[in-house]
Amino acid sequence: MSSETLSLDGKVKSRISTNPKRSIKAAIVWGSDKKSLIENWELSAEGNPAETDFKITENFSLSADGKTLTLEKHFASVKNADDQWVMKGEYQKTQ
Repeated sequence: MSSETLSLDGKVKSRISTNPKRSIKAAIVWGSDKKSLIENWELSAEGNPAETDFKITENFSLSADGKTLTLEKHFASVKNADDQWVMKGEYQKTQ
């Protein structure tokens, strides 16, 4: 298992994954509400680290009562406008 540390100031970190070989650029910033975190990713085409293939945005927000974490993920292909999807997950504190 690998881990990655990102600062919350929007500074982009880059790395090359090994399987498949592609470049990954990521940055996290505070949302305009100063209560959510927005993580932006760019993934290159397999075997071509200089060419951006996908863009991903993840928005993490916590409810006002602190009991629900919502993750909304937007995925978009740079090359194909039809290749897009959105996923939303809500995680609730049980105690």
